[in-house]
Amino acid sequence: MRELLRAAAAALFLAAFALRYSEARVVRLLRDRIPFERLNPLGRLVLRRLVRVGAATLVDQGNYAFIPDGYASFRRRRRVRALLVMGLLLIVLLVLWQRGVFGR
Repeated sequence: MRELLRAAAAALFLAAFALRYSEARVVRLLRDRIPFERLNPLGRLVLRRLVRVGAATLVDQGNYAFIPDGYASFRRRRRVRALLVMGLLLIVLLVLWQRGVFGR
């Protein structure tokens, strides 16, 4: 059970790192107004997400504009959501520990 939890935690950490790295790269490209021709699939996914949440907008064919206020709002919502998930996870882990699932 512990090995499975460790593997899941590592996989989630790597996925979060890859998404955050791609997001930072796409935001840098948006701010510097660099063309997006060579975005990898994860970068294209991040760009679509930024457009969907109002942090970027399509100006014309292949050109996007960065919306700083929209990005700040997106990051704020994501931070609150992450804190809620971590709080719920902590409660679940404490209940499991209290019931002896992890051993004492």
